[in-house]
Amino acid sequence: MSGVSPELLTLSNINIALPLLFVCGLIALKPFLTGLLRGWSIRREIYPVLLLLLLPFFSYLWTPDVLYLSAELGVYMVVWYFVFVALGLKGFDSRKFLSMLNIAMFIVCLFSLLLIYTAPSIGISQGGVWTGVYDLKNALGRAAGFGFISALILFFYSDPDKKFGQLKFGLKMAAYFAMSLYVLMMIKAQSGSSLMACVMVAGLVITLKSRTVAKRMYVVLPVSIVIAICSPLILILFDSILELVLTLLDRTHKVNSTVEVRLILWSQIMGDFDKHPWLGFGVGNYWGEGLLIDGTLSEWIIKQSHNGYIDLYFSFGALGVVLFTGFLFSVMKNVLKLKTNNTEMMAMVATFIYFLIINGFYSVLFLQLSLPWFVVCTCYCLMTYSRKRIVKQAN
Repeated sequence: MSGVSPELLTLSNINIALPLLFVCGLIALKPFLTGLLRGWSIRREIYPVLLLLLLPFFSYLWTPDVLYLSAELGVYMVVWYFVFVALGLKGFDSRKFLSMLNIAMFIVCLFSLLLIYTAPSIGISQGGVWTGVYDLKNALGRAAGFGFISALILFFYSDPDKKFGQLKFGLKMAAYFAMSLYVLMMIKAQSGSSLMACVMVAGLVITLKSRTVAKRMYVVLPVSIVIAICSPLILILFDSILELVLTLLDRTHKVNSTVEVRLILWSQIMGDFDKHPWLGFGVGNYWGEGLLIDGTLSEWIIKQSHNGYIDLYFSFGALGVVLFTGFLFSVMKNVLKLKTNNTEMMAMVATFIYFLIINGFYSVLFLQLSLPWFVVCTCYCLMTYSRKRIVKQAN
């Protein structure tokens, strides 16, 4: 289930996706070309931002792989935006960069779509094309993971309205958390849970040394504790929703094999949550190489649940969910700081919601395709401070 779903590659879906991608390309080119001749305005800036948000949804009409491809390409470009701003390059125009970002996304997605559409007629096997697209997607996913390390430098340990006073400390902490994350991915058996506990406790203690983060904790901790206490009720509600959806699918006979198998998987593994409720199983430890689910899924070898929230709970337990919830609240607090620029705030909120929704159907947290929306959120949150810094240097 982790690869491409062949049933999604249908002629009708391709015929729908092609004109939509063509229209999106025109929308992206218009502000870019007119901007070169007439200069830039805030109203024109909204077009590339809208394309950034809409292109993955349009590409979903064809296949989820292009959705990932476009999203991760956007993440990769936003990471470079962060690098340019961090270097303090004079004359850097974020609006032109956003427009170029969307043009690149459009070209790559359209090229991939046309290649697969014309593959049989030019003698190229679709399997080979799928492999190429999948490898490119994985490469961009690894780039997004590297970008996450860079984004951590400023997100937790620098306030967008202040100078880079804690940059050195933030660099150390970013490296610390990044190394911890990748070490956890290599841990086997049950040692991952105890190591995860040490990492979370040490990370929390060191984080509290930062006054900026400590001031935020008065809101984060109470809400996170409430969510942790209520998590069993949330899981029970989630199980009930799964049973209801399966019942409706049986009655209507409108069953998609991918959706049905994942729903059955989620309902069957719910009973394992109480084995390690607080610390979890460790990253990837629940999904062994030969783990087989009885019954309907007896022939399916699985390594993830295709639901980022379930995988998060399995990997880190309730305590990990608490810290993750605190991170989400920190993100939303920075989103509110962008209210002086409605366009960027809209893009930030929409992108944030988009990845949260996708994470419910494709496990994009802490996996090879992981961390794209972490990078998007952190880089967008830095835009307010970055814009002020560029204007100040230009003057």
